[in-house]
Amino acid sequence: MTYHNKAIAAVTSVLIVAMIMTTPLSAFADSVHSAPRIKLKEGTSSNWSGYASISNISSPASNYVKTVQSSWTVPTLTCGPSTTYSSTWVGIDGYSDNSVEQIGTEQDCSNGAQQNYAWFEMYPHPSFKITGITVHAGDVFNAKVAYVGNSKFQLSITDATTGKSYSNTFKAKAQRSSAEWVVEAPYSGGILPLANFGTINFTNAQFTDSSGNAIAIDGKGTGTYDQITMHDPNGGNSTPSALTDSGASSSFSVTYSP
Repeated sequence: MTYHNKAIAAVTSVLIVAMIMTTPLSAFADSVHSAPRIKLKEGTSSNWSGYASISNISSPASNYVKTVQSSWTVPTLTCGPSTTYSSTWVGIDGYSDNSVEQIGTEQDCSNGAQQNYAWFEMYPHPSFKITGITVHAGDVFNAKVAYVGNSKFQLSITDATTGKSYSNTFKAKAQRSSAEWVVEAPYSGGILPLANFGTINFTNAQFTDSSGNAIAIDGKGTGTYDQITMHDPNGGNSTPSALTDSGASSSFSVTYSP
């Protein structure tokens, strides 16, 4: 996930539909800065864990991804005295380029207590908290990012437990070279400490390619997806499991370790 202390005016040019039920994260005391994943080498990252699908790891093609989606359950964190952070999201781009169109949930520990919220971002523009959805540990979320044409992306998220949902359309120049399913440690002048989230399960994880075909994460074979393990320099690690496919969708888990 990415946060920015920038004025709201910085993103008004990318909004296509009037924004509702959102607040810029710069309005919150715990807002921080971040950037797309800081990749160390193929298969590892210092702040991403999960999976990415691309046309070719060595030479990603543009206009490859049209949609990405998945479901997950908001975890119950193990909180100590330190402030720690974790984001769960799906998105397009960021694996091999410098933009990310993403939406998901945040689970942080602050003063020994868990804090949750839903958010979206069209990086490098600021992140926004979705204030119309109250997020609880144990809630099941469905999230999707879809390219709808003419440089427009629809970002949607639903709390399937409460029925609350959010959807909006934005305009951005993006390569659409990858799809991601990620648990992240945010960045603010450096990578932040990863929260102990236990295990997060991603289900119904799939993307559609430029032809509109629904595809499992590894559906196009070796060399077209990357299994990413996080080694947070603050000491937390996050490791994805192997994929389990059912037709055109995948399931996997991501597990925290110290």
